Amino acid sequence: MLFNSISFLVFFALVVPVFFLLRGKARLLFLLAGSLFFYCCAEPKYLVLIGFSTLFSYFAARSISSVKEERKKRRIMVLNVCVALIVLFFFKYFNFFNDSLRSVFTYFHLHYPVPDLFNLVFPIGISFYTFETISYVIDVFTGVREAEKDLAVYATYIAFFPKLLAGPIEQSTNLLPQLNTETKFDQDRIIYGLTRMLWGFFKKVVIADRLALIINPVFDSPSSYHPLTILVGCYATAMQVYCDFSGYSDIAIGASKVLGYDIVENFDQPFLSRSVGEFWRRWHMSLSFWLRDYLFNPIVYSRRKWGKYALIISTFITFILCGLWHGPRWSFVVFGLLQGLAICLELMLQPRRKKWAARFPPFFYNTLSMFITFHFTVFSFIFFRAKDLHSSLNVVYGLFHSGQPAGSVGSELSGLGILTIVISLMMILYMFVVEKRLSPTFNKLRYFRQSIVFGAITLSLLLVFGYFDPQTFIYFQF
Repeated sequence: MLFNSISFLVFFALVVPVFFLLRGKARLLFLLAGSLFFYCCAEPKYLVLIGFSTLFSYFAARSISSVKEERKKRRIMVLNVCVALIVLFFFKYFNFFNDSLRSVFTYFHLHYPVPDLFNLVFPIGISFYTFETISYVIDVFTGVREAEKDLAVYATYIAFFPKLLAGPIEQSTNLLPQLNTETKFDQDRIIYGLTRMLWGFFKKVVIADRLALIINPVFDSPSSYHPLTILVGCYATAMQVYCDFSGYSDIAIGASKVLGYDIVENFDQPFLSRSVGEFWRRWHMSLSFWLRDYLFNPIVYSRRKWGKYALIISTFITFILCGLWHGPRWSFVVFGLLQGLAICLELMLQPRRKKWAARFPPFFYNTLSMFITFHFTVFSFIFFRAKDLHSSLNVVYGLFHSGQPAGSVGSELSGLGILTIVISLMMILYMFVVEKRLSPTFNKLRYFRQSIVFGAITLSLLLVFGYFDPQTFIYFQF
């Protein structure tokens, strides 16, 4: 069940009124049942898998809280982490690594006897809820929170439908306490939530899916296009990935707001970053902070005697695994490697960068930093967006070697130009209503009336310019 589908709108319209009509435990159980039904619509055969992950981590945390000996607690925590990672590896990465080993053996003319087990379809959302179960058990082990006693509350935390399929990755300290209290019907929250959802639909249906019409042919066959067309496709890719995933996050955050829950923000104007490190503090923030708290910091702490080398090694490990987290493709590994290299370079040049910043006017230095960071991001997204490493290298090659004549450039530029106008109008409208920057007179209107204006204009643009052939969200594959 895609967010950008009629079936989800019907599902959500039925869930919300029933949710607020119910009270106490019945409301929580209804939310859990609705979330599991939502997942069944996408991956019914893998309901057992999310059930196993939920139960295993729940009882692991309960066991940790009931055991007094530190060594036993650690063993239970390590066992839970290992089981979670083994399940993730088996269903998402086994065939990838098996095929890679087979290719190496074949290259050296050696026999490789291990076959692929079977053609696995990635369970949607497995990377997200696996990270949530791991962080929850680690939090219980380190004493950040107590183990949740109510299985229904914990299961709802894992299966909560707005964030189940593609995040944000919710750490237990935020959402779990909210599920232990009953939310109230709040008109302003509901209006804000619906407005945020509509903004997410606009990003997905009007921007991301329309950009895909330009991007897909270019990335599928870069040799058929002029370098300028490929360059347009690369710029469009950065915007598409951002609007696709931040649009999903907006819908998830908005749907949660309607139900009375606050889940974490996932984006903070990432393309205004002045460094790659800052970019990852603004892009997919729930993943960045998870990797920082549960991977990067523990490695740095355990190797703190190494000084700056500990930071460099931790950065490389973190970003290679970050790239691999996105999917079983070598292009994702290269994407992570590029990000890690860039951040390590920033760490090594940090003293010089401070001197450069002091020598130049702040506006000039900050603008140049944003320009360089943005174009590095656009380049690295080639490896993120292409279907495999060979395809991504073909796109890079096509940027510097003329393929077909520039006859088709006009259509791409005209389509992108129209879309740019629509995006610009929408951003003005967004600042007009949500950021409340432009008009004191408009700001005096009641929030309900502001939202009606914003919603009406957004919906009109969505209906006029939207591409209504439901496209799956890019991050569903992760």
